[in-house]
Order: sequence, then C-alpha cells, then structure tokens
Amino acid sequence: MAPGSRRKVSEWEKWQRRLAEERCRYRMRKQARSPVIYIREFFDGQLVNEFSSRHWRHESDADIKACAEKCLEAHRKGWANAVGPAAAKGKGHTWITLMDAFWAKYSERVVKEGSQADNRSFLRQCQTFSGPVRIERLEAWINQTDPYKNWSKHRKQFQFLSDLKKYGFMGGEAYDLMLERQSARRPTKQERERVTGGQKPRSIPSDQVLYEWLKAIERPLHQWAFAMVAVYGLRPSELWHLKGINEAGFVMVPAKPLCKTFRHPARACPIDWIEEFGLRRNFDRFHAEWIATYKIKWAEGARGMEPLNNSRVADAGLGQQLTRGKVKPLMGASWDAGPESDEDAPCMVYDLRHAYAIRLFTHPETRHLTMEKHAFWMGHSLQQHKNTYLKWMPEDLLMRSEIEAFTESASKAVNTITPAKVLVEAASTSAEMATLMAELEKLKRQNAKQRKMIDALQDED
Repeated sequence: MAPGSRRKVSEWEKWQRRLAEERCRYRMRKQARSPVIYIREFFDGQLVNEFSSRHWRHESDADIKACAEKCLEAHRKGWANAVGPAAAKGKGHTWITLMDAFWAKYSERVVKEGSQADNRSFLRQCQTFSGPVRIERLEAWINQTDPYKNWSKHRKQFQFLSDLKKYGFMGGEAYDLMLERQSARRPTKQERERVTGGQKPRSIPSDQVLYEWLKAIERPLHQWAFAMVAVYGLRPSELWHLKGINEAGFVMVPAKPLCKTFRHPARACPIDWIEEFGLRRNFDRFHAEWIATYKIKWAEGARGMEPLNNSRVADAGLGQQLTRGKVKPLMGASWDAGPESDEDAPCMVYDLRHAYAIRLFTHPETRHLTMEKHAFWMGHSLQQHKNTYLKWMPEDLLMRSEIEAFTESASKAVNTITPAKVLVEAASTSAEMATLMAELEKLKRQNAKQRKMIDALQDED
C-alpha cells in the first residue's frame, strides 16, 4: 500500500459499523459454509438467537445493504414485522420476534393504553422465555396462576393466549386443546366466592359525609370535578367527554369508543347540588380547564378517533388526588369490619359512583323510579346494578328506604281514590238538583194553570 493511502472500507464493514454505532439489536454474520447472511439477535447485551436471513448473500453489496437496512427497521418494530408474514412463521421464530410481530398487529387494532396494558405486560414476560417457541412453555406460564385465588389475572392471561391465536401467531389442534384445558380450569362465580369470600368490600360515604367533604375541597376546579362525579355517578373517565348540563339537570354520556358502554343520560341526585356546587354555572369554564390540564391522547382506531389514555388521565386527575393526599381523605363505612361496625375506611374515587347508586334507591327524588331506570342512568345492566352496586347498601337503610317508598306509593294510591269519592258526591248532588228542578217546573206549571183560572174568573165579573 502506498504511503498515505487508506484502505478502502468494504460494504460489509461499513454496514457492520453502522449497526454497531446505532446499537441495533440485530447484527449480520458470515458463515463459511453458506453464502447466505445470518442474523444474530441480542437482548440486554446477550445473544439470544441466530437465524438465516434466507435470501440475502454476503457476496453481494446490494444484498448486504438491503439486509442491514432491514436490521435497522427490525430494531424499531421487530424482525417478523420488518421482513413480512412469510418469514414470521419460519424457523427463525424466537419468543422476541413472535411477540414483536404480535404487538405490531395488536396495537394497530387496539389503540387504548388501558386496553393494551395487560397484553403489553404479558408479552414482555414471554420475551424473556428461553429456548424454542413451544405451546408447553405458554401453558406452564399460565399454570403458575391459580384461577381460584387470582381469577382476574388468569382471565387476562387466557385472553392474551386467545389473542395470539386471533391475530394468527399461534394455532393448531394442540393449541386449541391447551386453551380448552385452561378454560376448564376457570371456576364458576360461586366457586370463586367460596374461596375468596366474594367481591372486594367497598367503603361507601353517607350523603352528609360526602357533602361536607366536597365543601372542604379548597381548589375550585377539583371541587367541581369531584362533585360532577358524585352528583351524576359518573365513571371517572366519563367526565372528559360530557358536553354540558341541560335545564332538567341531565347530562349525556357518550357511547364507545369515548366511554365504556352505551350512550345514556344521567340525572343529578340530589338535584339541588347542581346549584350548590355550581356545576352548570361553571361547566364551560371548568370543563375546558379540566381537559386542558389532564390531556387525552387520541389516535385513529377501528371506530374512528379513539381516546388512548382514558384510565390514565382519570387516575391522574381524580384517583391520585385521593390516594396521594392531594385532597382531604374521604371516609366511608368500612365493610371489611362487617355491616354492624362503625369503623370508617378511606374511599376510592369509584366509591362515589357506588354512593350514587345507593342514593338513587333511597333519595325521595328518585326512589319511586324503577331499578331499570336507575341502571340505565348509570350505563350498565339491571343485573350488575342489583348484584354489584346495591350490594353494599346497609340493611337498615335498605329497609327504611323501602318502607318510605311503599308509604309514599300507598299515599298516592289513596289520593287517586279521593277524586272518585268527590265524583260520587257530585253525582248525588246532581241527582238531587235534577229532582229539585223537576219540582220547580211542576210548580211553575201549577202556578200557570192557577193564573189562567184567576184570569177567567175576572173576565166573568
């Protein structure tokens, strides 16, 4: 080599340096026995897999460039998604590439962060698995969860495994049999309650305690927000998607994908708290400030523009105010200590919704209405309303409210009979009047006859 001259860098060396500089987790490798470029995959600095690129050759500069560019693309979105579905199902499948490919498809369809959270956690666990992709490894993973003691986690894991099949990354007879075995492990509701003791007890504040707590919130914006949730029984995330309060005291809660269920109106209870806490008067100002402070992220989904982080912003704006002591703790009757106990326990923001359900049943403004109407206003089924939301109502309050409602309905029934009595009396009076009128007409005729007789006698005189 002449003095001062520099060795020409080959295409292979150039791209190997580029992959190293960008810390790409996919690197190219030559094998003496094959002209095909092999791919080495690293995770947390450790070599986790090596597989053939299938058709790119290290003898061709164009192939080297194309393969290196695919490595960079795969670093961002996974090898399987970068090279296409055909290669995704090849021998090069690893737990990491499988989960990358699944996530690329799943996240396009399911855009909400809250809906993605469980599957995101599960796929990260699966990416740490060693060895080849096998159904037995997935079944061993879900078998670690006892569905009796941790029903919710097992249900979510089962859904994750079902999603792997739904999006085309796992399947076949053996996989279907595995899903059937896991479905058979799932206990009935009665079996779960025998083991766990039923639903988690809630702490429900009384109306007086709730009123005083709302009044004590110093920041006007947060007082308004908590009062809206309490007075309308809103799911916390629904507050972001309301448009206003009409003159009758109703709000309209939107349907999916903005909110959780179907579109439905909700009525304030008690109605005078609208004025007490300035809910309608300050709605435009405070609602605009609220959605500007706690911002919703949006993305194009299967049903149009969808909110990505409903749950997260609801927790930041309302939930964490309680759990992190940013507002005074709200205390409610503790059902952990039993229904006869006077102990109090801290409430969560969702307990305001449970308190609203009980208020609809007990308050004079709404207790005459059917449970179907109450459930409709809350945007859930009648069965859920009775079995979940009214589950924590104290027995004495339940009985007292039922007696008062029955007394009111009985009183109204009596009042509906009173006009009938008046009608009978009126009818009797009308009959007597008709008789008197007939007598009067008879007297008139007699008087007229007598007057004619008198006139005739006077003519004779």
